[in-house]
Amino acid sequence: MLKKWACLGSTLLLILSLWVSAFSAAEMGRGTAPGLEGGQGRTALVGNVGRLAPEDQSLGGAELPSLETMASVPGREEERKWAPYVSCQTGEQVSFMTTVTVSENLTDYNSYYCALTVELDPGLRYVDASARITMDRANGKDLSEHFTVFHKNGTLTVFCKDLLAIEGIVPQQRLVLCYDATLTSEAIMGNPGNLCSAKLEYSDPATKGEGGKNALVSGPCAYAAVFTYGLRINKVDGNTFMPVTNAEFMIRNEDNKYLILQDGMVEGWTGDPRKGSVLTSDGEGMLSVMGIRPGLYSLEEIKAAQGYQGLDEPISIEIFAYYDAGEDGRSRVSRLQASIDGGEIYAAPGETLDLLDLRVENAYRPELPESGGVGTSLFYILGGTAMFAVALVCVAKRKGQKNEVSPAEE
Repeated sequence: MLKKWACLGSTLLLILSLWVSAFSAAEMGRGTAPGLEGGQGRTALVGNVGRLAPEDQSLGGAELPSLETMASVPGREEERKWAPYVSCQTGEQVSFMTTVTVSENLTDYNSYYCALTVELDPGLRYVDASARITMDRANGKDLSEHFTVFHKNGTLTVFCKDLLAIEGIVPQQRLVLCYDATLTSEAIMGNPGNLCSAKLEYSDPATKGEGGKNALVSGPCAYAAVFTYGLRINKVDGNTFMPVTNAEFMIRNEDNKYLILQDGMVEGWTGDPRKGSVLTSDGEGMLSVMGIRPGLYSLEEIKAAQGYQGLDEPISIEIFAYYDAGEDGRSRVSRLQASIDGGEIYAAPGETLDLLDLRVENAYRPELPESGGVGTSLFYILGGTAMFAVALVCVAKRKGQKNEVSPAEE
């Protein structure tokens, strides 16, 4: 009898274990993915739980949060407007603005966690302590005290644990994050540009986590690109088109300032020509400037190569760049060209559109010998002797005319 009851108990225990396992598996399908923890111990949802299908445009009849990233260059008249791309020179500072619009159904949330993660390409270096969070617009109410901000290895993270705890936050509220970065010597020339990528993570009221808290979902991404370019000058003989070495140049911008280079990259500009960089054509007749932006420039030859005539006037160069938006939402250079005295030049065909090649021709000037033997002295002596001989002939001729007697005098 005891044996019979033991067998029945084992069967019931097996059935109970199978039921518990099935229930646990179902709950795990709605849980979080282990190993996906963020910097604050957050976890990301797996599967489609708490997420929208691609065709869905709203969540419970309400609009999703939106995200936009723009850039501008402070102090430049033509770059004051915010745009998804800017052109810039290395060493120059760029301002970025990432705007978040929170969900329309904000009141359905128990709490509203909001985090922005900004990734900067190696060519962009974040300016420490430049991040600032405001309400509605860039110069709106400062909310920075309600957000935690930290930066590490090109990644800027800004988050608030609960937007609902901030006074004045309403449905479809706009939050504006402004921050600055400097274009460095590691900048990419031309395409694909130097990207600033912003990503949003926020609370989802459709799912509840432990303790009734809203789970988190990854929101949209937004991009802004910073472009810069290279200018390569090829100094050649005007007849043979062979390279001309040791010709010296300086470059001025439209503000009449002289270019300063550091290891071939633009570092800045100076009004003192003594502090400007002198560019010398190398063994292949080449000299290059990297990290220059579109604009008007003047190329001045300050010292001609030995045996050549210098340029009579500086060469005027105006660089233009044109952009379009790709299907992935990232801007790209569609055309790079320059207008110069006497024509136009275009960037070499290809995807990068990063470099403009300019050929500068010089006329050869035969030089008199300056060393060895008598050098130029012989030419001076011969020339002087010839002039003296001509003068003697003229004097003798004039005396002969005076000594002649006319028929009337006889």
